[in-house]
Amino acid sequence: MKLKAVLVSFFDSNNIGDLLISDALYKNVSNHFNEVIKIDYLKGTRIANTSELSIDPYHPQTVNKNKSKKTIISEKLAELKLTPLNYFYLSTIRKYPLTEFEEEIKDADALIIGGGNMIFDIFERTLAAAQFESYVDTAKKHKKKVYAISLGIGPFQTNYQEKKAIKALSKCDYVTFRDEKSYNIYKKNNSQTNAPVHVTVDPVFSMPKRREFPKDNHTIGINIINNPEYHQDKRIYNKVVDGYVLLIKELTEGQNKQVKLFSTETRDYEVIQEVYDRIEQKDCVSIVEIHNVSELMNLYSDISILIAARMHAMIIAYTQLLPVVGLSWQPKVEAMFDIIGEPESYFDLTKIQESFDSILTVASDKLTNDHTSEMIQKLEEIRLKEQLNTDILKELSK
Repeated sequence: MKLKAVLVSFFDSNNIGDLLISDALYKNVSNHFNEVIKIDYLKGTRIANTSELSIDPYHPQTVNKNKSKKTIISEKLAELKLTPLNYFYLSTIRKYPLTEFEEEIKDADALIIGGGNMIFDIFERTLAAAQFESYVDTAKKHKKKVYAISLGIGPFQTNYQEKKAIKALSKCDYVTFRDEKSYNIYKKNNSQTNAPVHVTVDPVFSMPKRREFPKDNHTIGINIINNPEYHQDKRIYNKVVDGYVLLIKELTEGQNKQVKLFSTETRDYEVIQEVYDRIEQKDCVSIVEIHNVSELMNLYSDISILIAARMHAMIIAYTQLLPVVGLSWQPKVEAMFDIIGEPESYFDLTKIQESFDSILTVASDKLTNDHTSEMIQKLEEIRLKEQLNTDILKELSK
């Protein structure tokens, strides 16, 4: 019997981490279903199986920053303090166009949706669960099994956002979360669920080693994030940028290191350029534009440690046995360091200056002492948890 699955994930993303997640899920699902249709989560459109894992680094003059009519309406309702009406608009009036998805799910055997942080709200006015629920409701309308796989959820700003997320997930037949923090949000709000709900790991942890070890430890990679939440408070935004500048100055002028600035997400390059422009002595600092995984591996082969904010930049580094120090801006970063057993290795992104000495101490230890054997052992433990996803896929394809 020929089995067909529709896989919904971040296939058309400007983030290398998202692309690697979707690709890993596609390969895993393809092992159990004869036909796998890719649907991009954000656009609801079908993606060719030959799509490349590449992004275009951000250039301000080429990015369309115009807001959609729906976004303008939502922002206006929020501005008028009409929060309940805004949530009603987002979940009921504003519909997501899932025409292509619905055509494919009609004759499919299952919907598999997930990978990455699909349901979170960093602003009170948004309702991320509405889009996720649209996919699930459409599949259920056609009486299909739904498997939410390796999901991250949270943070949320209101109780309604959180409860709406749990309601959407409760409609699924199977759910696996990529970390304990996401799982705990779900269980706190839905302790009576009958659906099998488990904790697994992010699929990118299974990425094979491709990095070459550098010849010296004089080059450090710094991954900079452009967090839209900070744009709401210029004081915090400037504090974060100043923290990056202070850190780079000490590493280059104080410790005679080479520093390479980069990101795995296109829109971060706007802030990377701003940080670079604020650095007075630029001789030891450079910006590296990353378009694909090969270029990222080349960069990781040139550096001896990574100081990063993007979670998947760190997960990829860890799979390549590259030591990491985290700058946390969301709970998912903290969850990642819990998974690798290094809760002392991350710091609040908004408090780089206050944590300056501790960041340098942790980084120095990772540069001076070889932790490769511990990382290899931990990776083996982490990757065993991925088997749970495979077992559920086997069950679905029976």
